[in-house]
Amino acid sequence: MLTKKKLWKFVIALTFIGALASAYLIKVKYTGSGFCEINAKFSCDVVNSSKYSEILGIPVALLGVIAYLFMGLSAYFNLTVRNFKNKWMAKLFSFEVLLYFALISLTFTLYLSGIEFFVLKAYCILCLTSQVAMLGIVGSLVYMKKRWK
Repeated sequence: MLTKKKLWKFVIALTFIGALASAYLIKVKYTGSGFCEINAKFSCDVVNSSKYSEILGIPVALLGVIAYLFMGLSAYFNLTVRNFKNKWMAKLFSFEVLLYFALISLTFTLYLSGIEFFVLKAYCILCLTSQVAMLGIVGSLVYMKKRWK
């Protein structure tokens, strides 16, 4: 049976996978080498060296790591903490903030997917991994909202 606790653990696992994929993309960006260089069509390097891989000089992969860490921490708190003493912390790590943050992140992820597919015509396996993780996170949170909130 699918329980709330199992879904929170699944979300935490997905945030871990997304953070690892994003962290590895940072390594690929600065070293130019990685295991995901298959050919010109499936190339993390093509995607990671494009002008779309940074926003104001900040690597998109770094933003991904930060986003996944926030979502993972928030999911962990939603799983384990019943009451925050600090109201600001309670709001920051609330289910609603996590859901909206994940939806905004998914929107940005879909934008980046569109860049990969329609502009660059190259596909990054690690980016695709991150995109699937984000879809799983949002899907799980929406399911929780409909079922238990």
